[in-house]
Amino acid sequence: MIRLLSIEWLKLRRYRAFNILMLLYYVVLIAVCASVMAFLAYIKSKGVQIKDLFDPTTIPFYDFPDIWQNLTYLATYLNVFPAFMIIISITNDVAFKTMRQNIIDGLNRMDYFLSKFSFIFAVSLFSTLVIFITGLILGSVYSYDKSVEAMFSSSYFLLGFLLNNLSFFTFSFLLALLIKRTGIVIVLLGIYTFFAEPLTAVILENVKELPQFCHEMTAYFPIKALNNLVPNPFGRYLFMEITDFISIKSLSIAFGQLSIYLTLIWLLLKKRDV
Repeated sequence: MIRLLSIEWLKLRRYRAFNILMLLYYVVLIAVCASVMAFLAYIKSKGVQIKDLFDPTTIPFYDFPDIWQNLTYLATYLNVFPAFMIIISITNDVAFKTMRQNIIDGLNRMDYFLSKFSFIFAVSLFSTLVIFITGLILGSVYSYDKSVEAMFSSSYFLLGFLLNNLSFFTFSFLLALLIKRTGIVIVLLGIYTFFAEPLTAVILENVKELPQFCHEMTAYFPIKALNNLVPNPFGRYLFMEITDFISIKSLSIAFGQLSIYLTLIWLLLKKRDV
């Protein structure tokens, strides 16, 4: 696996756009996670508070153990940027016949499949590690409770974030193999992720005239299933009930969809004339 990952790295390390976009992604990821208190101070300075009853800067965003759900939820909105780079990597292999050359040079189709998935796993794992380190630093600075128990009691959201990344990036891999046009795949993925599926889910969940199974089926939508791994945590600061755990159902759906994506990718690579 290390050998295959190194082959993938050799293909990408001199690709200027890859280096710039991946560096930008990690810089923005850290900046977004670390700037929440500055943002709360800014909105306070603009008068967004209720006299002396509510001060935005008192929101314990970085308190252990809530910080893990808060940071991973924010970070999921940035996953499209590594996904775009994965799409570019796949479509470039098709357009420039790199996939064919790899196979001619001695890789079989399974090796190529594993090289791409190992790259996806490496990006997902490194993103999770960045969130973990950022969370430890910010929590150590801002959290009132710095005990080991508080520090790690909700850290399973990091695993949810890792699975979210793996599944979303693999979904992007599948789309890139199916469509093979970089611009089209990126546009379609963006539209589907941020507009088409969320709008469809809202309609199915809120139109009372629809049968019950229509309300329940949205949990199996690709993006909705991934969002359920790290539910929106911010309602807690408005005294609303939230889901502060990862359900077995959400894990099962996410693992099931990841398995389906990987199976379809392998079948495409196995049957397609490269």
